[in-house]
Amino acid sequence: MDFILNPFITLVTFLYSVLGNNMVLAIIVFTVLVRLVTYPLTATQLRSSRAMQQIQPKMKDLQEKYKNDREKLAQAQMELYREHGVNPVGGCLPLFIQLPIFIALYQAIIFALAATPTQLLDLSGRLLIPGLDSAIPMNNSFLGMNLSQPPNTSNPIALAIIGLVVITTYLQFKLTSPAPQKKT
Repeated sequence: MDFILNPFITLVTFLYSVLGNNMVLAIIVFTVLVRLVTYPLTATQLRSSRAMQQIQPKMKDLQEKYKNDREKLAQAQMELYREHGVNPVGGCLPLFIQLPIFIALYQAIIFALAATPTQLLDLSGRLLIPGLDSAIPMNNSFLGMNLSQPPNTSNPIALAIIGLVVITTYLQFKLTSPAPQKKT
């Protein structure tokens, strides 16, 4: 995982140093860059999910028609996929590529924040650009919160940010999910 993680840590540290030692801004820009790079995979996944949802009524008809013959059902489903140009694994295959990238994104942020002296030493050994270690240790506070620690729920700002994350995640889900098909 280091072949993904070390470049990510280097990029976060580079962004931190370029953006005026602002860790929050570096995390935001880093996250947007990773999302832009992985967008083609996300778009492929969404197209495949929409196509599968569009042929769902026909799939139900086939399941009803061939409910007692699994072999004919499988053949009919493959023919339906071929007819509509749908790949049944096209919706989840991009996830297998994206998952290590998103795990590395999260880990890079955790490594870059380096909460302990041991993590600081490990961080300096992971930087791929010489001289970038001058940006270490990074300022890991934002609105009175220590970004290297779990949020303190007694802090109203932390609760507001948690609520904002929940709301934006829900909105993103609603915007990217295809609308349910009405039964005819």
